[in-house]
Amino acid sequence: MKELRRVPTGLNDASIKVAEEVLEEVFGGTAKELVFALLKKKHDLKKDDTTRKPEIFQETLEDVLGDSGKVIESMIIQRISFKNIELKGGVRHG
Repeated sequence: MKELRRVPTGLNDASIKVAEEVLEEVFGGTAKELVFALLKKKHDLKKDDTTRKPEIFQETLEDVLGDSGKVIESMIIQRISFKNIELKGGVRHG
């Protein structure tokens, strides 16, 4: 199995926040809470630990949302990438 790099804590927090934002924007708070409740129940994985095991988060999205889970995952990755560019000063507004 491929070993994943440990993500710095600040990026963990930002990634989790982005995942929550995307899930809530697209499906509402109930679906967001369902995804995180299933992560805890099925995999004993707390919300704060999802970036440590992204493959489990991806699997849970697909279990809950079917093929839409892949679209949501893509949206999360795009938003994280965009926020990362903003933090590095690569995007200027105004």
